[in-house]
Amino acid sequence: WSPDGRTLYYLAQGSEGWSLRAVPARGGPSRVLVRFDDPTRQHTRYGFSTDGRTLYFTMGSHESDVWVMERPPKQPLQITFEAKNDNSSPIWSPSGAKIVFASLRNGKWGLYLTRSDGSGAEELLLESSLEKAPNDWSPDGRFILYAQQDPKTGNDLWVLPMSGERKPFPFVKTDF
Repeated sequence: WSPDGRTLYYLAQGSEGWSLRAVPARGGPSRVLVRFDDPTRQHTRYGFSTDGRTLYFTMGSHESDVWVMERPPKQPLQITFEAKNDNSSPIWSPSGAKIVFASLRNGKWGLYLTRSDGSGAEELLLESSLEKAPNDWSPDGRFILYAQQDPKTGNDLWVLPMSGERKPFPFVKTDF
């Protein structure tokens, strides 16, 4: 759903490829916002910025890149290029200006920060051998909550401060 609840967005696959579609909440025909002609590439995740003006979506299969598109539909813009991004959902900053995503690069999992308008370079926030995926960003922009897969304790929740030393700390880390 759009943040205002007026429109349902969904990804549809057909014989000619994928399309991002919108349907009014009160019913009516769906409309194609953007069409992707390669039926072999999967689109698995999408989400709106906090202001509801921009949509991200991932394109690929297990290894997917992140794209953004402003509403009303404009040309999609690819903002990651490594094609080794985790299939988890990227997360928007509270302002909508940045996106955090997980990626496996050089044998290590990292959380990366990039501008949602595609400008500037990606910034590595955190890196280790343990698989991780961003979950949420605090409304004040001070913290990122992420999941980390630990062989000893399973899927744990960690917090990454976005200022100072940026030293992560566990939020929920347990054998259960």
